[in-house]
Amino acid sequence: MRSHGFRLTHIVVCIAAVVVVSNAMLFNEFHGLSSDAGQHYAIIRQLMDMQGWIRPTSPYLGPLQSYPPAAHWIAAEIGKLLDSGLLGMTVVATTSVALFYLALFTLSFDSGRKIALYACCFLVVLAFLRAPIFGRQIVNNYFYSQVVGSSIGIWAFLVVFYARDKVSPVIQDVWIILVGQLLVATHLTAAAQLMAAYGTFLALQAWGGLNRTSIARLIFFTVVASALTAFNPYARYLTSVAQQGGGAHVNLLLGHQAAQFALFTLGGFASLRLLTKENEGRDTHILLALLGLSACLLALLQLFLSWINIGSAYAVEKHIFVTLTLLVFILSANISLGEKSDHIRNDGWVPSIVICSALSLVATRADLYPSVLNLREVVAFQRSVRELRRREPIDSSREIVFSTLWPRNVSYMLSLGDLKVPFAVANNLLGRAPGDLSFAQYVLMPPSDPLLVRDCDAPEASNESVSAMRFSCFLAAGRMNGAPPN
Repeated sequence: MRSHGFRLTHIVVCIAAVVVVSNAMLFNEFHGLSSDAGQHYAIIRQLMDMQGWIRPTSPYLGPLQSYPPAAHWIAAEIGKLLDSGLLGMTVVATTSVALFYLALFTLSFDSGRKIALYACCFLVVLAFLRAPIFGRQIVNNYFYSQVVGSSIGIWAFLVVFYARDKVSPVIQDVWIILVGQLLVATHLTAAAQLMAAYGTFLALQAWGGLNRTSIARLIFFTVVASALTAFNPYARYLTSVAQQGGGAHVNLLLGHQAAQFALFTLGGFASLRLLTKENEGRDTHILLALLGLSACLLALLQLFLSWINIGSAYAVEKHIFVTLTLLVFILSANISLGEKSDHIRNDGWVPSIVICSALSLVATRADLYPSVLNLREVVAFQRSVRELRRREPIDSSREIVFSTLWPRNVSYMLSLGDLKVPFAVANNLLGRAPGDLSFAQYVLMPPSDPLLVRDCDAPEASNESVSAMRFSCFLAAGRMNGAPPN
């Protein structure tokens, strides 16, 4: 394969620009209503609080103790810099979405500018329709680890693609194997998608060359990557979680397996068709086709496993977000290259970087919308709670956060992550009518919350930014169901 456009130095400039601008554009926005946001934050907060790099046992996290922590380590380190794990998590999530789009726009623009322009238009329309494209993993579900893993995976693949003439094949294979295992410690779906894509890439080379070296590389990669994944404890944990089912909140018709089968099958055919197209000496569209084909084949395999009760519908749905996004670019490439008019002009790398960066930012802004919360007030309250507990060492596991100023999952997030309320107990905060919270001694609220009951004030557990109330009094006043004050 040949690419006559971008070089690695150009890509680095693109990455830096998109990371800075995307976070400046979306800073203090929060896009998730799912309880998953609270659980991911709790892991991040625990990593921020620990001393050293060895993850300790934390019984209050319950099953979250076994969750793959790689993506959470990144957010925890950024959270230390920003003095907020919540900001660290949102920064990493925003960056991951923006960089995933940048990778695809870089590939598509290198194949033809119309491909990138068409794809951006399609993505904006799908985002408006709330279709399950890449960023909806955050908006609909807060699949934080999967978003981070997918972004790392596609860039690991692009590093091999753009450096393939300078690095030996063995190093390329080992690189993908190592990144694949890092992704297993991030999220298994992202790891499977990377290894399937690279395996398809090697298979195409072996099919085209039919030489011993290509075939040996394919066998080596398949055996080593499969064996390491099979023995990875995080892979076994996530496989067991996937079997339990869940809800991925995919919209439109894609929650139905007949529609999923049609999407994956038609997407596979579209990817195969793109493989056969010529593009004026440029072959980057072939990499797009390989990414789409491998994602569709992997999703079809997962769908088949669910039919024979080895997999679950939930596991299938988690493939849709990346697959549908890739197929947007596959469709755009088929349309553009079919017109035979997308002549590629060399405008220089600076205009190309500007265009690719701008398109990825437009797609990110459209996809990560709407924001359900301004984090500025939440982060200020969170910091006040933590500072209060440092000064007044009350047993924080007997406190909860509750407020009508933000979604219920934010109260859950702060109670589980900052106050370290046990996982099984904190889950009682999520219902419209909260469950048994009789363990609580105090309820912490922002002073501006309309549900405050002044007769229940607990000044010994309060400060100027945090109003604490005796929980038994607050509960007797009927405020836990969100009733307005008399």
